[in-house]
Amino acid sequence: MADPMVNQWLIEDLKGLLLAHDWYFEYSDDHRVWQRGSDQRRTIKAMSEKLGLADIFDRAFDAVTRNELQSFLDEVFHMKQLED
Repeated sequence: MADPMVNQWLIEDLKGLLLAHDWYFEYSDDHRVWQRGSDQRRTIKAMSEKLGLADIFDRAFDAVTRNELQSFLDEVFHMKQLED
């Protein structure tokens, strides 16, 4: 069983990464911006897999398009903390 304290840190890190992520990096003409966004996405997906939240990236993008990312993340991570 995973250490709940470690999971809490991972959850907080993942939430921060999702909030800071440039969700539209793929539209950039600057390769450095695209590369940074691509690397961030890879990190986010790896962390979410570790936490058992494999689909969170796609669900978070949907929340971004509705301008509801913060409330979505608050809800998801609150439920995840209750599970652990």
